[in-house]
Amino acid sequence: MTEQSTATDATDATDASAVAAGIDGRVFQAITLSIQPDGDDFLVGDVELGEFYQFPKIAVLIMAQLRDGATIAEIRASIGSEGAAFDVTEFVETLVDIGFVYERGGQPVVATPTGASASRWTLFRTRPRWVRALFSWPVLVLYIGVIIVAIACAVRYPQARLDPGGFFIESDFTVTLLLLLAMSSVASAMHEAGHVLAAARWGIASRLGIGTRLWSIVAEADISGILSLPKRQRYLPLSAGMLVDVFNIGVLTIVVSGLVRAGGHSFAVNLLQALVLQITVTLIWQFNIFLRTDVYFLLCTWLNQPDLDRDARLYLAGWRTRIALGLGRRRVPPPEVRYRSISTVRWFAAVWLIGRVLAVAMLLGVFLPTMIRYGLKAYHLAVGPKGSIGSAIDIATFVLLSVLLVAVGMVMWFRQRGIVRQSEVRL
Repeated sequence: MTEQSTATDATDATDASAVAAGIDGRVFQAITLSIQPDGDDFLVGDVELGEFYQFPKIAVLIMAQLRDGATIAEIRASIGSEGAAFDVTEFVETLVDIGFVYERGGQPVVATPTGASASRWTLFRTRPRWVRALFSWPVLVLYIGVIIVAIACAVRYPQARLDPGGFFIESDFTVTLLLLLAMSSVASAMHEAGHVLAAARWGIASRLGIGTRLWSIVAEADISGILSLPKRQRYLPLSAGMLVDVFNIGVLTIVVSGLVRAGGHSFAVNLLQALVLQITVTLIWQFNIFLRTDVYFLLCTWLNQPDLDRDARLYLAGWRTRIALGLGRRRVPPPEVRYRSISTVRWFAAVWLIGRVLAVAMLLGVFLPTMIRYGLKAYHLAVGPKGSIGSAIDIATFVLLSVLLVAVGMVMWFRQRGIVRQSEVRL
């Protein structure tokens, strides 16, 4: 039995050596890739597909030698002790799998876009020449001027100031909700336009679509191509959406001031106040960094951590495995991950977990009780004095639409979980 086992092991080893030798002798070539410094590492990717990966310096050196026609065996010999712990063969196989390199004489693998590049997304591409005018100094002066005028209007007219109670309405629930949804959708579209236009300013194509942040339905812009830009040039595309939000708040404040000065209809004033509050809440919401928001991507760029969300998930998965093993349960361990900064991943994982717990608490403790309260109010109006049926229908429709939006968001969220690729920038 021992002799048979030894002979089998020897055969397997010979086969493995033959396979390795066959791979080591091949010559590969790479597709056109973007390579940008990212702290001690590099962001390497395909701009057209929006596929980017964080590689160490030695990996970039290996790719350069592959482009020069070196075989794996020659590369392994050249890197010597510096790359002794780096599996060159496995790395090249990975590059082939993701379509970054292919065997010389063959054809490159045409990767099929997934996730943000799927058919449900719309490609946005334009010439950067005219887009640059939107980010010129005259436009910046105009932007600042609007903000200054808006501040002056808010100082002079109290009704033009941010109203924390702007969402509390006493009548016309359904009409107000529908109008607010329509106008906030326009504001959201302008937010995303800020991202894609700022990316286009550097010649980067974007993709537009609909997605979710947890169960909230949001418009999304995939500007993953900006990872091909130097770090300092990524900040404007990442922050452009929030700059548009501030501009919209300024314009709406000026409009409300004009309506108040002209004695405008209170419904229009209240509706615009609710819209200003909606945009402000959306702007503050961007600081929920546990949800891959604009501020999350700004933070990742600043820290040279292209995918803190993925790292946090893997880190927490490791803790779940340890807890399960401690309880005597069998669980497949997560793959080993090389974290750039384990301390950064630890604090972000804590924020990630706490943020989701608080989001669920808000859903169960605030949103649902509020909807139940409105529902009971509609019921009491319906069975109350004659003439209240119209108000009951109005409130009931408002509740139905609000719950339906969350329900649809829940369905989309569960369907889209896990489709975000490594280093994908969706804002």
